[in-house]
Amino acid sequence: MGEVAFWGFIGASALIVGAEIAFTGRLNRFVIGLVMAFGVGTLISSVSFELIAPAMNSAETWQVGIALFAGALVFYLGDRAIGNMPSAGDGEGGGGLGIVLGTVLDGIPESVVLGMSISTGGGVSVALLVAIWISNFPESLGATSNLEKSGMERSDRVRGRRGQQ
Repeated sequence: MGEVAFWGFIGASALIVGAEIAFTGRLNRFVIGLVMAFGVGTLISSVSFELIAPAMNSAETWQVGIALFAGALVFYLGDRAIGNMPSAGDGEGGGGLGIVLGTVLDGIPESVVLGMSISTGGGVSVALLVAIWISNFPESLGATSNLEKSGMERSDRVRGRRGQQ
């Protein structure tokens, strides 16, 4: 279990690095957009090759399709709920909360695949670990930048509150 936690931390460390860069650096929207586009491409590649392809070999196509649809539906409904929250920010993507939701939902299959690869004795896929790190970095950078632009301060994020003492 310690090995799984270690590799999970390595993959998730990009979330901390991305947030810190967003806090300290004043990156313009163009740079953030480029970084996020690269991260999305990496995420799509890792999902295709590390999750979907193996699933297609071990399950029926309709089962994989239902799982993908269910994940998309959960994100859609969650993002709609965030968009309807009065404290969701300035209307710019829920102030970053939609990206946070996507990051959390994205972490579930990442963690499952990492855990399964270790538990079956196959070791950690370096390609998957790198893809996780590269896709987590822009997610964190974009979410943190949007949260900051919507008026949420760093201390509010740490305490999990918005503007409350």
